Amino acid sequence: MSTDKKLVIPTDNPSLQISPVKLVGHNYLTWSRSCLLFIKDRGLQGYIIDKSSEPELTDSTFSQWDSTNPLVMAWLINSMQTHISKTYLLLDTVKKIWNFAALTYSRVGNDAQIF
Repeated sequence: MSTDKKLVIPTDNPSLQISPVKLVGHNYLTWSRSCLLFIKDRGLQGYIIDKSSEPELTDSTFSQWDSTNPLVMAWLINSMQTHISKTYLLLDTVKKIWNFAALTYSRVGNDAQIF
């Protein structure tokens, strides 16, 4: 995981709405950008963008990672339409959810256009 400071507010909870739009498929670019901004604001971008985001079990940061990873996973899953989120429930890290969503939806008729 990154050395970024983690900022989890005590009022943060798994059902917190982190994006004004839910992922429905075609809106992946808008959804992913919105989620990334929220997660970066909390200093937790390492869970998404670090190549080695999951520390070893013996690493001193594992306990912190192990308690925060499920929270961020829940944020992402709860920011998706129910029929989409069901696909991600069995994945075990934020990074896997993020990468799988990108692989699945980043080229599916997104509503962003380049002019």
